[in-house]
Amino acid sequence: MCTLGGDRPTTYLWGTALYLITEGLCWGRSTALIVEIVGVETRDAGTFYSVLNVAVSLPLLYMIRLDGWGFKS
Repeated sequence: MCTLGGDRPTTYLWGTALYLITEGLCWGRSTALIVEIVGVETRDAGTFYSVLNVAVSLPLLYMIRLDGWGFKS
């Protein structure tokens, strides 16, 4: 199987680092969006933040499930 960077440890290292940086930026932006939606003057802001955080995490859960199904087949 031909891969983009070859099967070398440095390719794995840089790919993993790029993935983690991208994931961190995406989580940071989603948290900033949730905080912006909740606002300062919202009553029960903790509950509202938690509900929105769950809604943001749902795609992560179903992608883990789809990846598992893909790995099995």
